[in-house]
Amino acid sequence: MKHPMSAAAHPTWKIMYLAVLCILSLTHTSGQDDVRTILQHSVDANRTDWQAAPTYDYFERDEENGQTKTYEVIMILGSPYERLVAVNGEPLTVDQQAAEQHKLDQVTARRQQESSEQRVQRVSKYEKDRKRDQLPNERVGEGVRL
Repeated sequence: MKHPMSAAAHPTWKIMYLAVLCILSLTHTSGQDDVRTILQHSVDANRTDWQAAPTYDYFERDEENGQTKTYEVIMILGSPYERLVAVNGEPLTVDQQAAEQHKLDQVTARRQQESSEQRVQRVSKYEKDRKRDQLPNERVGEGVRL
């Protein structure tokens, strides 16, 4: 005699069991798609930001040996230039600002006077470095297995 609750005794249990498995399977797949979609949106947004980055100036703060330096990063003729604007959170003195402005003027003049070949080489190096730095971000979604 079969137990009254066994799957063999009640075919509706088999159907319900299969239905639950199907629902769980669909839910699991849907969750995978959601994660993939989120990852893809993130990669796409990061790519868009990365492509736009050379058109923006920004500030960067670096810390080394307990000292912080803040730079204004500006694009000059196709590649960035870092202009020191603060040390340890304090703005530069008037003399330091003048020295940094002088450096900026020299770099700008040098870049304006470089040959087309020199400019292509400088900008190509910058773009190569950017692509190298971006590569891990591009591969975020490639290795994810759900």
